[in-house]
Amino acid sequence: MNVLLLDASDPAETASTGVLAGLLAGLRARLPARFTVAARDPAGAALAYGLPAVASDDVVELAAAIGDADLVVCGGAHFTDGEASDLHPRLATLHVAARLGRPVVLYGVTVGPIRSALGRTATRNALDGCAWILAADRDSVEALHHLGVRAPVDLGAGGPLLGEEPASSGPAAGAVLGVSLPRGTDHGGAEESEAALVEALDAWHQLCGGTVWFLSDPTPAGAGAPDGGDAARRIAARIHGPSAVHAGDADPAAFRDQMARCELVLCAELSPLLQTIDAQVPVLSLGHHPTTADWLARVGLPGATVAPDARACLAERIIDAWHDRRASRAALAARLPALRELAELQLDHLAATATGLLPVAPRPPRAELGSGWERESWNHDRPHRALRVIADLARGFAPGPVLDLGSSTGRLGHMLGPAWDYTGWDIAASVASERRGFRVLTADVDTEWPLPQEARYSLVIASGVLEHVEGMGTVLDRVRERLRPDGVALLTLTNLAHFARGVGHDTRHPGWRFELRPDDWLLALRERGLEPIRVIPTTVGYGPPPDPTDEEPTDLERDGQGAPGLARALRLGHELIAVCRRSEPRLGGDAIEARLARGDTRGAIRIATRRARSHPWAARAWADLGVALFRAGRREAAADALLRAAALDPAHPGIRDDLAALGLRIQLSDPESAVLHDPEDADAWEGLRAQLEAEGLFHAAATVGALARAPLRRVA
Repeated sequence: MNVLLLDASDPAETASTGVLAGLLAGLRARLPARFTVAARDPAGAALAYGLPAVASDDVVELAAAIGDADLVVCGGAHFTDGEASDLHPRLATLHVAARLGRPVVLYGVTVGPIRSALGRTATRNALDGCAWILAADRDSVEALHHLGVRAPVDLGAGGPLLGEEPASSGPAAGAVLGVSLPRGTDHGGAEESEAALVEALDAWHQLCGGTVWFLSDPTPAGAGAPDGGDAARRIAARIHGPSAVHAGDADPAAFRDQMARCELVLCAELSPLLQTIDAQVPVLSLGHHPTTADWLARVGLPGATVAPDARACLAERIIDAWHDRRASRAALAARLPALRELAELQLDHLAATATGLLPVAPRPPRAELGSGWERESWNHDRPHRALRVIADLARGFAPGPVLDLGSSTGRLGHMLGPAWDYTGWDIAASVASERRGFRVLTADVDTEWPLPQEARYSLVIASGVLEHVEGMGTVLDRVRERLRPDGVALLTLTNLAHFARGVGHDTRHPGWRFELRPDDWLLALRERGLEPIRVIPTTVGYGPPPDPTDEEPTDLERDGQGAPGLARALRLGHELIAVCRRSEPRLGGDAIEARLARGDTRGAIRIATRRARSHPWAARAWADLGVALFRAGRREAAADALLRAAALDPAHPGIRDDLAALGLRIQLSDPESAVLHDPEDADAWEGLRAQLEAEGLFHAAATVGALARAPLRRVA
């Protein structure tokens, strides 16, 4: 078996070698494998790691090494921020591995921030085929979840991979403060850095009267680097208290023994910091590696870092850390066992990937997808805006079992991460897959649901699927049935009452089977026992709905108006997300019609009045009240209710017909409502455009002007 370590990158990169040394030790204990390193400096990498090395910038040599490998591990470094300069070679490497069918694991990497749409798309495409991604910090995990990569993403265990319990020799006699300087001739390359450290160490010695030990960095990164004793000897000669310089080529075991005898260690590099923590010795970081602060917080030492520009308070920070050293050691003793256990599990999983127990399921070739729902499902295998909003909403609730209807490949499950036990299903058979904590089944939402009778979920999601079902009420009943008592449903629906559709610029998917306007739908949810507690538009604007792949902001978003109230969201939101809790079903439209059918107008009016008062934003509620009042012979009250409904939804055809039956004409002073009522009224269009300009909504005004000039495209 052959394992290729990629981006072990540079033997002078001490930030990554601590993680990679532990990775090598863990894999060697689990796999009878031959290891090869790919690096920009293969000679230096071979010396640093004691392994065969190939040049990572030699495409032919690297492709041959990937072809010979059973597993490719890219680890211990910054993967990308989406810029072309660093993304292109990584794209090429991952695509070569995908073409050759070699599993790729990213181990201990940082990702992002990725600011450009092109960078996000290219990074997502590069990472989709990975077998597993272990991020180095929480920011990278969050960035990967927002990208929506299909590969499983976890927070890596990180540093405590180097092995054993602390050395048994115990602390040295007297107070000992350890200092680990960079492996080189200068500490940070700046004389003022050394001066600040000398001053701080003198202040510590005056207070504590202890000894300073200067420790070597024995990681593989130091093998080809100059001896680190020069800076240590200079600083030791300048401080007034006793000191000792251990700056030779100490092996890792000797280094751990030295660290374990210190009560606090100052570390200027990430690699010795990880080893110090692994020995359960408190640390204070003098460096600025991006993962340091996150790692220290995870091991129970939040804030144990000094920024390079904070030299003035260095002495104060060292003394504070010294006073807190016993509490810090207790925190390490409490946190490290769980992290070591996590590291062991992750290494087991990584070894299983290498032996083929966790195969990667690639996307089928486009020619094999055929037509219809197979192609449709794969076309939606992207983290579009609605899916990102849903993922953010879901993370606001406690993780648990989640059911995702119309899931495509389960992209949402990857965005949520491994804390959720994810079950998705889709009508397309080609997207089916299963592994621990993640499964995508093949099923039709309209038919019987292939779930165990007792299965209940903390979260049920239906994104982009309710438009296509034949029996909306039946599906909503099943959603409620499968929710736990404290569960949440996140349901989306395209807004047929959107402004652009109301003025005739209407486009519809050929597979849609619904005619519900948003207020009808929200009322239907309550009547089925799903109480909306929030209603959120995915995007808002006067223009037609943007394509899911379009990352550009809408007109109102450009104008800084991205979060309207409910009444505006029902008119200007392109797609609505209802966050629902399970509740008792409420009486609604069906109950009103049943009472009217048997002549109980008083009962119908009572239900309709209660419904309209509790949902003043719902045109359907006021329209149903108007119909009930009209059937009771109360024409004036019926007219008032219907006119109120028309003001809320001037383009609703049913309300127009009800008003016409009463011989009433709508008088609307609001320009927006006037346009919706009569899209051919040029004065209403101009009035709306002028109003938006007066409010400073210039992008929205431009959209309205363009819609007024565009030919209508009404759907028959």
